[in-house]
Amino acid sequence: METEDDLLMREINAFADRAEENKFSHADIKAIAMTLSAHFTHRTVDEIEAKLKDVWRSRDLYWMG
Repeated sequence: METEDDLLMREINAFADRAEENKFSHADIKAIAMTLSAHFTHRTVDEIEAKLKDVWRSRDLYWMG
């Protein structure tokens, strides 16, 4: 059974997949974190933003915000 964090990471990776399609664009990490926080209330926006940055760094993607 998937946990809330598993589902959150699935969503984060889906956003990263889309960002990889246009690798040189800059994703608005803060906006994505705020969007995800509405659905994953067990984590704060800052916690979600940190997870997003970890995934973006591991994939060598760019972000702003």
